[in-house]
Amino acid sequence: PYLALKEVQKGGKNSLQNLERAIRLDPLNADYLFWYGLALSESAFYGRRHYNQGEIKKARQAMESAIALNPNSGKYEYGLSVLSQKMGDFEAAENYFQKTLAKDPCNPFFHIYYAIFCFNQAFVENVLYERDIIGSPTFQKGLAAYQQAKKILPSINLAPYKSYLAGYDKLNSLLHDRGFLEPNALL
Repeated sequence: PYLALKEVQKGGKNSLQNLERAIRLDPLNADYLFWYGLALSESAFYGRRHYNQGEIKKARQAMESAIALNPNSGKYEYGLSVLSQKMGDFEAAENYFQKTLAKDPCNPFFHIYYAIFCFNQAFVENVLYERDIIGSPTFQKGLAAYQQAKKILPSINLAPYKSYLAGYDKLNSLLHDRGFLEPNALL
C-alpha cells in the first residue's frame, strides 16, 4: 500500500500510468480505482460529445469495482454520476446522485453538486420548453439540495462553482428576488 500511495502522489490523481501501477500494487484500494475511473473518463473524451467507448467502459468498470470494494461510500456513486453526465445520460446521472446522497447524506458538497446538476437541468428545461424555472420540479430539487447543503455547512455557497452553473447570475438574481437568499448573501 505504501508504494501504491507513492505512485499516486508522484503522478497525481490524473496520471493513468501511475494509477495503473498503484492499482497493481494495491488492487483492493477503492480510491485508486475511483481515481483511475475518473482519469479514464477525462482522457476518453475528445471534443464535446465524442469519446472512446472502450475507455468509457473501463472507467465505468473501475468505478463499479470501487463501489463493490466499498459499497457504503457515496463518492464512488458520484463518480458514476459525473460519467453519466458527460455521456449525456441525465436520467442515470440523477439515479447515481440519489444513491450518493442516500449513502452520504451529511456531505454538503454532494448536496451542492446535486444542486448544480438540478439548476443546470432546470435552465435547459426553461430554454427548451419555456417553463417557469422557479416552478420547475427540477429547480425545486436543486433548491432543496442547496438548502440542505447550507443547513449542514452554513458557510458553503455556489460562488466557487460559478463556472459549472449555466446561469449563475440569473440564478443569483432569481433567488434574491424571490426571497430565498438574504440581501447581499452569496449564492
